[in-house]
Amino acid sequence: MYYYELPTLTQLINWDVRHLTDAAAHWSQTADLWEDTFHSVWRATMHPGGTRWEGTAADAAQDLTWRDLVRVRGCAEALRTAARIAQTGAESLGDLKRLTLDAVDDAQTDDFVVGEDLSVTYSPHDGASRVTTAHAEDHAEDIKHLAANLVALDHDIARRLQDTALGISEGIPYLARGCA
Repeated sequence: MYYYELPTLTQLINWDVRHLTDAAAHWSQTADLWEDTFHSVWRATMHPGGTRWEGTAADAAQDLTWRDLVRVRGCAEALRTAARIAQTGAESLGDLKRLTLDAVDDAQTDDFVVGEDLSVTYSPHDGASRVTTAHAEDHAEDIKHLAANLVALDHDIARRLQDTALGISEGIPYLARGCA
């Protein structure tokens, strides 16, 4: 019924998105570093050692470093896009995790037991009624639906990050060839 394998209750409780927020911060800083570095190199070709550089060699160096700067800006923007995907993904996953755990809490508040496999049971002292069994099934369906959405969102974020990384990796070999 569910597209992805559902996490266990323990996995839900321990679901962590810090790797995404950490990556987002790192990727943003890296994009800034790339742009700043390539911009500095390009600017340095204008006045190496403080002296204006002119002539054919200067024009060639300035054109080459400008093209590299433009190319790295594209890579940096792709890296910033990945950072935004990771940051908003972490926020969305955190929100969905809270909703899922709230559904678990709701079931427990109604005196149900949520199992490690996200099953919901009720074991009253005088036996479960038909209404209670239906209520347990409703809780279980809510929890499993939210957990499935959490896993699907996690997979979607990973796919979007992978697609964005392709744009970055296409630009890096171009830049590396120029440095060899």
